[in-house]
Amino acid sequence: MESIVFLLAKEAKDNPQKPLFVDEEKIISYQESFTTIQRVASYFINKGIKGENILVSVSRNADCLLLFLGIALSGNTYVPFDETYPEERKKDILEIGKIKYGFSPSAPVVLKKEEAFKAPIVPLPEEKREDPCYLMFTSGSTGRPKGVLKSKGNVLAFLENFSLSFPSFPRGLSFCNQTPFSFDASAKDIYLTIATGGTLYIPSKDRFALPSVIAEYLEKNKIDVLLWVPSALTLFSKMKILDYYSLPSLKYVFFIGEPFMPKYLNYWITHCPKVHFYNWYGSTEVAGAILYHEIKEEVPLDSKIPIGKPLGNNEVFLENGEICVSSPQVALGYLEEKEKNALTFRNENGKRVLHTGDYGEIDRNGDFVFASRKDDQVKHMGYRIELSDIDVVLSSLPYIETGCTVLNRKRDRLVYFCSLNEKMENPIPTILKEAKEKLAFYMVPNEVKILPSLPLNPNGKVDRLRLSNSVNA
Repeated sequence: MESIVFLLAKEAKDNPQKPLFVDEEKIISYQESFTTIQRVASYFINKGIKGENILVSVSRNADCLLLFLGIALSGNTYVPFDETYPEERKKDILEIGKIKYGFSPSAPVVLKKEEAFKAPIVPLPEEKREDPCYLMFTSGSTGRPKGVLKSKGNVLAFLENFSLSFPSFPRGLSFCNQTPFSFDASAKDIYLTIATGGTLYIPSKDRFALPSVIAEYLEKNKIDVLLWVPSALTLFSKMKILDYYSLPSLKYVFFIGEPFMPKYLNYWITHCPKVHFYNWYGSTEVAGAILYHEIKEEVPLDSKIPIGKPLGNNEVFLENGEICVSSPQVALGYLEEKEKNALTFRNENGKRVLHTGDYGEIDRNGDFVFASRKDDQVKHMGYRIELSDIDVVLSSLPYIETGCTVLNRKRDRLVYFCSLNEKMENPIPTILKEAKEKLAFYMVPNEVKILPSLPLNPNGKVDRLRLSNSVNA
């Protein structure tokens, strides 16, 4: 594949009026999208802005995707940004990303979308695979977010590897976005839609409040493909939505981000026998997915669903039980994280190898099976979270003596254990209120348990394993 914009330009020429993005307010064709993206790129060229990280406020509409693609085409890097982030996280992102400009009120220099969408088109730079494409922020072990930089080559490698593993994947299918555009999994929606000449539907956040409403939306718009996190699919199972909506157009369901409990997956398999179900494995440090496994029949309730075999030409192996990856899909690295880069992205035997921090094993069929995180990083609500990030933030509260967060894996609930250094009335509501103000929504504990003191391990540190065992017994 020559470039991302080449894929878009080809479809705009062959099927100019075919819808590319459909949100709640408008339908944007391939031709209109291609023209708008060129205008956005020209906007930056006319201003002499190049090689910058450009903030983009995310919303559930097509405009922010056009900004993403136009920024990347201009020789700059787009940075998805959620305006509801806590203030401390916003400041960290601006500082780490050295942000100067953005289509966001949080940027030092605020750019106007309306001007970008109307800019006169000028000659555009040639795209190179090594050029940065987007910068995605995730949590960091110090409590600060980590900025993962991905190149256009990383994205193209995912698309190329996908086409190798799915040579019969039909063109022109309808995708439905579920994950927020500030979450890395959404990039698969955007780029697979373009690469396969499809249409990406972007329903409003309100529709997801009730599974029956989003199910009706899927049927009405004849959605073919879902690339959703298991927690979203699980809601359909828990509420038995497929008893009432058959989703006759659905052909593929790809899930990624967290384990899918067999009993909830089996509900989907039973009710949608003609649908192809795939478990994907990846991380924020790669573009797209690197492993995949098709589930063709109901899964035993006490088994783990394999994460499968390498996608395309990826090389995946275990090193001391850790899942390691050598692939052109591996990101360029973390911004401003020299030590972390040295540990995560290593040069070994002449190859660049990503150490994922995940433990795994290989089953009798040669499929990789996820075992656990190497450290205290967990998956909750489809998001990768480092529990120590929550501890750092909440332990900074003046009345917290010691705190430690663990995950109740059976119920997918974060439990925050803490001891107080002063007497308080109604401390639990107070802690939860502070947590909602300081943490991303998916990092806010579901429960708070106050103890006289937290247990310590032989090294004198809080015994996280003991606390975890207490909620997962």
